[in-house]
Amino acid sequence: MSLNQSLLDIGRGIIPQTLPAPSPVEQGEYGDFEVAVHGPRSIFTPISDAAIKWHIEHIPEWVDRHGKRSFVLDSDEMVAVIAAAERDGLISCEDYENAMNELDALSRQWEDQS
Repeated sequence: MSLNQSLLDIGRGIIPQTLPAPSPVEQGEYGDFEVAVHGPRSIFTPISDAAIKWHIEHIPEWVDRHGKRSFVLDSDEMVAVIAAAERDGLISCEDYENAMNELDALSRQWEDQS
């Protein structure tokens, strides 16, 4: 099976989730993973323990590496990886930051109305 087919299968949920949802303790304080897009290639860096476990479980050893923990894929393949990670309960640092900003804005709105 090719990497592209494996990633598509993960993204479509064909490959079953093998890890339980991460606990709040396992989740990173600022999200579970970062993705940096560099033109046609993207770098996925797991941050939290849960994301590191997910990475070990789902990404084959022969995928291009960047440093000790990160891996590199074509950006279109990365979309399937991100979808699979999110389906398994992980959250990107960017999405986490956006959610916290939205929560802060809602809290300020509520305080202004009180």
